[in-house]
Amino acid sequence: MLNRVRALENQSFLVSANSVGPSQGSVFMGHSMIVNPWGVIMASGGDEEVILRAELNVKEVTEARDRFPALADRLDWLNPKAEPDPS
Repeated sequence: MLNRVRALENQSFLVSANSVGPSQGSVFMGHSMIVNPWGVIMASGGDEEVILRAELNVKEVTEARDRFPALADRLDWLNPKAEPDPS
């Protein structure tokens, strides 16, 4: 659920990778995934070793941000511009 929420909050694709199986006394659970900007899981792994693949359409990011412009409300000091303001 947290991966889906992070993708929604940031209105971007999210790719999360997790180890699976035992390693140096720990057991890892796997469940890596690729999530689109709407929080929809595009590919996910289970509790065994896999390679995930998904075709990402970067236009989905623009569409999500246009339809729900939550990131537009960020304060400038939290989101510095690449170019200094000439004024």
